[in-house]
Amino acid sequence: CPAPLAAMPPPFWQRLRRCRLAGLVAAATALGGGDAQPTLPPVIRVDGQQWRIRNGAPTSSFWAVQEVEFHATSTCDDQKRGAPLASSSVGSSPSGSHDMSLAFDGLARRGLLTAWWADCGADGCGALEQWIGQDYEASEYQMKCVRVFQAEELGHFTTIIVLERWNGSGWAHEQTFPGAYGGFFLNLPVIPLAKWRLLPPPAPP
Repeated sequence: CPAPLAAMPPPFWQRLRRCRLAGLVAAATALGGGDAQPTLPPVIRVDGQQWRIRNGAPTSSFWAVQEVEFHATSTCDDQKRGAPLASSSVGSSPSGSHDMSLAFDGLARRGLLTAWWADCGADGCGALEQWIGQDYEASEYQMKCVRVFQAEELGHFTTIIVLERWNGSGWAHEQTFPGAYGGFFLNLPVIPLAKWRLLPPPAPP
């Protein structure tokens, strides 16, 4: 992929990312997935610069999310904003585009028309098949709460939400939240795993 015509070309890794994205889009179009919007894994990212949620349980139709917020406090009052990322998006439908930006526009309204739609076909999304999150570029965070507003329509929300972070080389599991539902904001604090150890019994007197 040649460098763009400019006095100061962008860094190599940015050009590489652009080339790979163009290749993915071309491949998706060739496979008949022209409406999907593929998202690259990080090229240069360190631990904590990307966070995402996944559908831990299958859905009978496409997964639809109204809003997602990532917070650096367990009380969900320190939202961090970044660039949207998603496994896929529906770019064309009778109701228009439903890209990943709709999940981060700050408009928590009920109804499918204002939600991000995962592009997982007529049979629904398989467990852990789809994800949506944010890229924080030069900032590293340890998220301690995620707020999720899923669509309330039956078949369009997952009952299990999985939180993951990019650890510099791959996606690492942070926490699984069962019992999820749609139609309302869910405040999901990240609870550190308790640590236990066994001690020998006390010596007899």
